[in-house]
Amino acid sequence: MSFVILLNFNQADAGIITERYAASFARNTLLALLNCTADQFGGFSYRAGFQHPEPELPMIQHLILKKFRHKSIGQLLIEDVMLNMQLRIGDKTTVTIWSNEGMHQLLTAFLKSTLDNIVGKRFGYRFSAAAKPAEAYLFGLDFNLTIENLSPSGVRLCSETVLLSLPVSGAELMNLLRNRVGFTLSLPLETDTTIEVKLELWS
Repeated sequence: MSFVILLNFNQADAGIITERYAASFARNTLLALLNCTADQFGGFSYRAGFQHPEPELPMIQHLILKKFRHKSIGQLLIEDVMLNMQLRIGDKTTVTIWSNEGMHQLLTAFLKSTLDNIVGKRFGYRFSAAAKPAEAYLFGLDFNLTIENLSPSGVRLCSETVLLSLPVSGAELMNLLRNRVGFTLSLPLETDTTIEVKLELWS
């Protein structure tokens, strides 16, 4: 009887240790990933190209003109949000504001390869970045990115989140909506200039 009790205790204890290790690993990995430069993971570059007229907002032009070599992955995620926010009207998502889809696809592939190498050998994972920079009645700006490598039989062990700030003000977000949907100028606008970056680990 005592052996059975000890065995059950050890199994439960092992589960706690595994979850604690996973949480610590996820937190450290997420922080390191966002703060390391892309060069440290093989390098990343893209050529800015817009389906719509090139943005006139200075902060977006500043992002585009900066050299890529020393940019952190956190900076690249911020640029992806700024260049690929989608305009939502009601419950329907329409085209992106600037539509730099090429950059988005390249960054997604780069992050997938990086996460597979760092995390995929130990855990299943789901990496996501989400933002809702502006909300007005019937209108909004959204961004969602999800990358995952999960086993159907996996069990979620932990979830860690880091918040990043967008280099944009509420007034600039209002201008984005006004330029695309002219009569929103008189509507009240709620703004949230944060990006929620999450890493979930699975057995």
